[in-house]
Amino acid sequence: MTNLHGAQFATLPAAVKAIKEDASLHKHETQVDRAFKRDDAKRLICRHRNQHECTWNVEVVKDMSALGTWTIVSVDSAHSESCENARNVDESKRLASGSTNGAGDSHPRATVGLDAPNHQLFQGSFGRRDLVLTQDMRWGSAKEASRAVNDFALFAQKKRARMDKKTSGGRNKKYICSCDNCGWYVRVLRAPKAESWKISSMNLQHSETCVGAAQPTARQLADMASFRQAVVTHSKANGKLLTEDFLSSAEQGIKIPLRLAYRAKKLIAVHSQDDLVESYKFIPSLLSSFADKNSPSIADYTASDMGHFVRAFVLPSVSHHAAPALQKIVGVEVIPCTCPDYKGYVVLLLGQDGNFQPQIIAFGLVPEPSAEHVEWFITRAQRGFSFDEVPVVCTFLYPGVVDGVRRALPTVTIRFCIKSLVEALNQDKSVAKLGPAELLVWELHFQETEAGFVQTMHQLEQVNESAAAYLRELDPTHWTSYKGQLSSTRYYKWSSTSYTT
Repeated sequence: MTNLHGAQFATLPAAVKAIKEDASLHKHETQVDRAFKRDDAKRLICRHRNQHECTWNVEVVKDMSALGTWTIVSVDSAHSESCENARNVDESKRLASGSTNGAGDSHPRATVGLDAPNHQLFQGSFGRRDLVLTQDMRWGSAKEASRAVNDFALFAQKKRARMDKKTSGGRNKKYICSCDNCGWYVRVLRAPKAESWKISSMNLQHSETCVGAAQPTARQLADMASFRQAVVTHSKANGKLLTEDFLSSAEQGIKIPLRLAYRAKKLIAVHSQDDLVESYKFIPSLLSSFADKNSPSIADYTASDMGHFVRAFVLPSVSHHAAPALQKIVGVEVIPCTCPDYKGYVVLLLGQDGNFQPQIIAFGLVPEPSAEHVEWFITRAQRGFSFDEVPVVCTFLYPGVVDGVRRALPTVTIRFCIKSLVEALNQDKSVAKLGPAELLVWELHFQETEAGFVQTMHQLEQVNESAAAYLRELDPTHWTSYKGQLSSTRYYKWSSTSYTT
């Protein structure tokens, strides 16, 4: 367990699953400690804690300062001597049983590739190694267990397994060979007082009269390396249409229906990253072409030493023409990308026209809203937009935005977006949820006199002292209206970056 100490996971279930899988590798069984009551932590204990007085336990703690990640903390990673002895005895019995049953027992405890020629053939065809089923295995759900059994039957034995609905129930699933007269079966059940599924009994030897054949599902077909390669090769020569010659040659010894082949081909296309990786190569030429054909547009692009995409910037020509009609104030907003294939951020430089309608001046893609990337974005924007005597309203959610703007524009007047400031207050774990007090934060911003500001701050202290203390730490020149009235800079009553979804 020491190799997992300090490991971080995005979700609690992922962390718990990792601990259980690590324990199962060492032939130990674990369970969640139901008596451990904490919202920000979970404890896993040995299943034989009471029987063998085993003190083994591991905690998963939520990191409040890292976007809710969960960290594994090994509190006591040693099992008791009694627990270890019991495990060794059980393991010896299992091995002894396997050696005596291997010769003539029709219900072997552990498995190997029983049909050796087929196993070797499929090992190269599917790119899978050591595909076995053992009674030590554990799965987090019935679906995962079903996949493991079905994949073993197909990839290791070139057969098809199916669920026996007559003898299967909620916590008990039995899988049998597609041949009705074959004695092959695997029974899995949900372990008592545990959150995992395990094999209770199995017979992995097919009958001599078994006539079952491999019938892969679309998912299994898409998993076959040779089929994926055949799809790519065939598509380059014949386009999207799958021919009879392709179906007969894609997988030797397997009859592939046309409809199944198309479903598998669609899965390959959905999960394949080849087209995505290939598309990144066109970004530099597309940006260059865009700038050439839309003068005086500005476009820039940065790649890593390995040639991988890092960031991009675009300021279209229309922004040059619109700039004289925009108010002399801009906003910098950051939006996380929701695309499953790109986890970066969109950076926007925003303005408003005379009708107070938001206008995008420039936009960019960056891996993270750090000061370095924001500074790069602003310096590119300076090539086509003048920031002279133009205040910049920055989102408050990402500290790198303010720092990056200051690096690029040392003398610029910076204002905080109040909308994002309120959101940051609600996200801060040290500050009580604003609730109705949110209106007081907005009122603080709009107060045009210092006396009114002080009075409203006193009201906020009465209902949410932590929020008031948080705001007192901020420079009022960056977010209050009464301070803005003391300067000659016009803010056009901007309270946010002007970004709207």
